[in-house]
Amino acid sequence: MIDHGWLAILACSTPLLAAGPPESEAAPLVRMRVVSDVTTVVPGHTFHLVGLFEIADHWHIYWRAAGASGAPTSIHAEVPEGIAVGDALFPRPTEFEEGDGTTYGYERETAIFLPIHVPEDFHGDELAVTVSADWLVCRDRCYMGEGTVEVAVPVIRGIEPRAAEHPAIERFRGRLPQPLSDLAGATVSTGGARLRITGPLGTASRADFLPIERPGVRFGPVESRTDGEAFTITSELQLKPRNALGGELLVEGLLVLGTGDDDPCYTIHQTLVFLGGIRPRDARAPTTEKGTTP
Repeated sequence: MIDHGWLAILACSTPLLAAGPPESEAAPLVRMRVVSDVTTVVPGHTFHLVGLFEIADHWHIYWRAAGASGAPTSIHAEVPEGIAVGDALFPRPTEFEEGDGTTYGYERETAIFLPIHVPEDFHGDELAVTVSADWLVCRDRCYMGEGTVEVAVPVIRGIEPRAAEHPAIERFRGRLPQPLSDLAGATVSTGGARLRITGPLGTASRADFLPIERPGVRFGPVESRTDGEAFTITSELQLKPRNALGGELLVEGLLVLGTGDDDPCYTIHQTLVFLGGIRPRDARAPTTEKGTTP
């Protein structure tokens, strides 16, 4: 395994640009390792390569949507032809109050999961993957970092995959978002260019929505109301189909209940459907989509 760890210092805008870590911070502020969640790869099955990030005390990196400032952490894998890589899975982030407002990210450590599907006709006794990531690490100043790790996982046929034992994998797997369908009684709608999410609070004291902006969709201020038993979250949507570059308009984000890192969170993922199937040049009133996400 090759771990290049801290590699580069680039420009950033918030909260304060620093040219490079001072000598007192010579040790890497972020270290990345990559492990597999299975002991061997079995063709015909999906497994995860997990990027484990160790972050220096009092510093933090960012979620897939940084919030009011910062920059998202990204991770991707280079795989042999025929291997499919799914979207990265990020655990529930922590909220930080910074100079420009609320941001979302991780301190001390986190894990990001990359789904890897190996087809049944894969040939070879080993699967070699190169995982690369980049991040912005901040305290009262920020540095850009990047890392590359080469991983080789044994391939065995004719058996069932066996989970690898790694405490961090299990700890952070429990913090991954669940489909909204797992929250009984929850609904989401986007009628009238207005996002509305409702559902039961359970034992949680609060509910919030962390938006992920996609091309052509912007979110207004998020408002959350609770009555002790249920919550209602709303946000006005600014829709610009022309900015989607021919793609679908997606309303995406994370519904979080409670305040703890281990409290539940749920994926919001809605494709906007316009009246009559027509995509106007600028839209203000898509049809309502109610129910749970897939």
